[in-house]
Amino acid sequence: MASTPYIPNFPYLGNQVLISSGRVTLHSKDDSVMFFGKKAIALSSLGSINFDVTDRVIINSPKIELGLGAEKLGEPLVLGNTNKLIMERLLDALTVLGDALSQLNETELEVAVPEIVNTATRLAQVARSVRADLVTTLSNVTYSI
Repeated sequence: MASTPYIPNFPYLGNQVLISSGRVTLHSKDDSVMFFGKKAIALSSLGSINFDVTDRVIINSPKIELGLGAEKLGEPLVLGNTNKLIMERLLDALTVLGDALSQLNETELEVAVPEIVNTATRLAQVARSVRADLVTTLSNVTYSI
């Protein structure tokens, strides 16, 4: 995939078909409508471009940019399931520490200090692990501004 957008040559000197009308409708009663272009297929509108489907929209590409220059200027999107699993690990560790601390009274605090230190040490280990795993939450394909 080119890193810069395709810009067609004008005037075009080869064979071409131009259809200009008040409205153009293509309808396939029994199967598919397909568009193929060796260099590009451009869709442009002063209004909107709409995709209305009843099942799914599939974009199959090694890079998907949502916004012009998104890969260079924007940020990779977050992988939801991976991010959820990593955040759950961190939140579980925080919950264990919070529960342990919230159940202590002043007289138990002195006895509980070694357990608090052990739990805090485990929390620090999980936090370092989560920090190292954060890179796995980023998409290598989809970028947005």
